[in-house]
Amino acid sequence: MTTLAEAGEVSVLRQLQNLSKHPQPGVAIGIGDDAALLQKVGPATVLSTDMMVEGVDFDLRWASFRDVGHKAAAINLSDMAAMGARPRALLLGIAAPGTTEVAHLMALVRSLNSVGQRYGAPLVGGDLSSIEGPLTVSVTAVGQSSAKEVLRRYRGKPGDIVAVTGRLGNAAAGLRLLCEGESSPKSLVRAQLRPLPRVELGVALAGEGWVSSCADISDGLVRDVRHVLQPGAGVRLRREAIPLARSLRTLARKKNVSPLEWALGGGEDFELVLTVPKKHWAALEQVGAEHDVLITAVGEVTKSPGILLDDDDVSSRFKGFEHFRS
Repeated sequence: MTTLAEAGEVSVLRQLQNLSKHPQPGVAIGIGDDAALLQKVGPATVLSTDMMVEGVDFDLRWASFRDVGHKAAAINLSDMAAMGARPRALLLGIAAPGTTEVAHLMALVRSLNSVGQRYGAPLVGGDLSSIEGPLTVSVTAVGQSSAKEVLRRYRGKPGDIVAVTGRLGNAAAGLRLLCEGESSPKSLVRAQLRPLPRVELGVALAGEGWVSSCADISDGLVRDVRHVLQPGAGVRLRREAIPLARSLRTLARKKNVSPLEWALGGGEDFELVLTVPKKHWAALEQVGAEHDVLITAVGEVTKSPGILLDDDDVSSRFKGFEHFRS
């Protein structure tokens, strides 16, 4: 196997340029020039960036380079989904040790590009650098929307329904399995390694105009639900309403943990949490059904601040993931 140090930057970049040989919809100039050129299709540009660092956000002992590429694309596209923006392109920055095998790097890039293309956002450029420390992957997503339609945070009003997409906690349960050297149930492991962003649903909800607030669940529901509440408001979540997969419940019993530990504080589900006035709940369910996405009402925005699970304050119990916290 050839390493990056053995192949050299020019050779590797030439391989990367081959990824954009074929025309991509909406891309006038892709990889190869000093910058990419996108054809304008909407009135507003939406931008998001996320970084993944080996040892912090992934571990190559249990994640393949393809897994890393997939997840790096998906978490940025999830931000697009939370804004209701249609993805257009991805930019990729990689800092890798010279000992990294070229085939592994290309597997990462191809996987990222494949996920991006699936949602209309091909890889159009980026940067490659050497580093002595851990592998670092930084992705910037470019999307299109309308300033009037884009979904926003911090606007859920008292009385609004709080809802989530999908089932929660699977990614955290999958991480527990991987860290303990296990690989089953595969659905939980896949939720951790290969999340799927709710892009089409987000775009559809933005077009409806009645979602009051929206965010993606990257750091756990209890932490991320705060992002959809207007200042001074709180939320009462219903314990029995939290959507849990059967495989997660079974694993929780086996590991002697509460499934809510994963569902409320685990993070990395990359589902959506949103608020909607009660009069639009039926319409929200209908949009979910049209996109084959489970949407569950899990609580209600309250006038009093705080995060309640039934009548228990869980603000400090399920803190979710936070960088720099000891």
